[in-house]
Amino acid sequence: MKSKDNVQHEVRTKVDDFMRDYMGETVESQEKGNQKFGAMNLVDSWFNPEPQLIKHLIIIQMIAAMIVTALMIIVEGQNMNPLEGMLSIVGFMGFAAFTAVMYNRF
Repeated sequence: MKSKDNVQHEVRTKVDDFMRDYMGETVESQEKGNQKFGAMNLVDSWFNPEPQLIKHLIIIQMIAAMIVTALMIIVEGQNMNPLEGMLSIVGFMGFAAFTAVMYNRF
């Protein structure tokens, strides 16, 4: 009778082999270390993204949010009194400053 550890190791080995075959990894590519499209690389890049990718995502979201906010201020600007207009523009600038701080954080 096989022990529990041996069975787990066997199953893990079979799953790893299947994923390597499925994702196109070979022994040669593993030895060279240039796995660009491997199962473990995909998992690592999904759960541990590079800081440069996070910066690009923040920039894209910041641009989209600023466009939407500017359009909302333009559309609703006709219905605002001067105080509301000033507060919305100051809030917009605060939002831009916050996103810049978040960008520099990563």
